[in-house]
Amino acid sequence: HFHQRRVEKPELNSFAERLILRKEEIDLAKTFDEIYEIINSEKNEYITELTVYDVTQRIAAFKNIYPDKIYLQSGTRVGAENLLGRLGDAKFLVREDLPSPFQRPDFTLADIEEILFQYKDEFEYCVK
Repeated sequence: HFHQRRVEKPELNSFAERLILRKEEIDLAKTFDEIYEIINSEKNEYITELTVYDVTQRIAAFKNIYPDKIYLQSGTRVGAENLLGRLGDAKFLVREDLPSPFQRPDFTLADIEEILFQYKDEFEYCVK
């Protein structure tokens, strides 16, 4: 993703090497949360919460595992707060936390995460 250009290649390589050492644990993980926690535990000051989420999303999708909540990181948090107001230190939302248009069964949680990110500025404008 374009936003990952902010993390320098040596830092990403180092992060990847640390994750390779955790391969067996990642292979055994059965939920998105489990994978996320493993990935998150290997981040450092150079690896952002967005990078952790993106890496988790790719590994989990490879394993046919999908999130059961909406993770609030970076622009997704901004979009959610522009739509709902301050969320404090919340790390995630569940579908029921969102207005009725987000309750559509044809929207996956990944779709909602993407909508919150892509339309973060529009939500701020519409709500105000």
